[in-house]
Amino acid sequence: MRSFRQAGAVPAPQGAGRTCRWRDDGLEPQVILTFRVPGEHAKRLRQLETARTTTGPPHAATSGLHGQSNAAVRRWEDTLTSVVEPRVDPGPAELGQAPGMHRSYVVPAPTTSRFYVSIRWKFGLAVTFAAAWLGFSIWLSIPWISGLAAHISLAAAIVIVTLLAFLPGFVVALLFASLVLDRQPPFKVVSPTTGVTVLIAARNEEGAIGDTIHSLANQDYAGRCAVILIDNGSTDRTIAVAREAAAEAGLDLVTFSEREPGKNHALNTGLAHVTTDLVITVDADTLLQRSAIRLQIARLESSPPEVAAVAGCVLVRNSRSTFWSRLQTWDYFLGIASVKRMQGLFQTTLVAQGAFSLYRATSLRDAGGWPDAIGEDIVLTWKIMEQGARVYFEPLAVGFTSVPETFTVFAGSDRAGPEG
Repeated sequence: MRSFRQAGAVPAPQGAGRTCRWRDDGLEPQVILTFRVPGEHAKRLRQLETARTTTGPPHAATSGLHGQSNAAVRRWEDTLTSVVEPRVDPGPAELGQAPGMHRSYVVPAPTTSRFYVSIRWKFGLAVTFAAAWLGFSIWLSIPWISGLAAHISLAAAIVIVTLLAFLPGFVVALLFASLVLDRQPPFKVVSPTTGVTVLIAARNEEGAIGDTIHSLANQDYAGRCAVILIDNGSTDRTIAVAREAAAEAGLDLVTFSEREPGKNHALNTGLAHVTTDLVITVDADTLLQRSAIRLQIARLESSPPEVAAVAGCVLVRNSRSTFWSRLQTWDYFLGIASVKRMQGLFQTTLVAQGAFSLYRATSLRDAGGWPDAIGEDIVLTWKIMEQGARVYFEPLAVGFTSVPETFTVFAGSDRAGPEG
């Protein structure tokens, strides 16, 4: 059976939905449409009723039934349905074919057992491949080194070629082999419901905070999700815009004020009011894909108990704005996301970035919260690891953050790199 929903349809209050079913002579399986009758969808209902009495199903033109009589339709039913959900939840067939920011990601269930290669073996294979590539590069570069040594000393030629070619080549080969070997273990917990609190530290973010609030309200997470916004001395309408967006989206939002400048002070203020077992940090200009929180928590709860944090995959939101934002797009994708995935393969993720990461609340408190330091997320991650805990990376939990669009802002920005 294939199911889909009328394009642009939205759920209706109880009793206002209409489900239409039909079957033809084997040319098309049963199809189900659900849409709201009032308002802008009334016209679609009239079109559907007309199609039913003349040509069969609305898609008859493409199924070969267009222009035929109702004899080609074996059965047609109209029944009222009760639709009470505030948002459309697409069916599995649709989800698998229509990914996007506002689509839920369905975790495929493992069907067959896969041959397991241990982390040590994967690391050994990756290093072996990178070493072999390095040896091939050295053999290939002998004429280059000889020619360069004729103008400078041999030692200087070796140093220059090593810095320009050998070291970058080894790192890229190691990264390539690691990504080829990377196979994320299947989720043991597919639909977690553990309570989580999202902390947002904001300062003068009235232009972006509304979209961030809406992306949180659109999450498909089934558990309790509290949102705390900490204003860090804003002089614009950040708090007002956030409250308006939360009211419009139906999201419960709690706001606090922290006058001490510094993102770490704002986050620690929010942490003091957290009552859930899990904490997520999201930047005020970061949008989350609809399943990001669910997948991030699923990874944590599917991991060993010593895993205390899971870093999300952060990509560039304003990737096409300027030349500088385009440069950072590749930096985030190749220099951060890919390196984090390699680190995640070897269970050694070095930074749970503040833009989008999940923590156990107890681990945060044991580490003393966010420190007063440049790159507070880096220092915090290392403190957590000093406690004997580990940090994982979930590539399917995706967030999109805004990056500087001018060189002046970019040069003065503090961006947490993958290596810390």
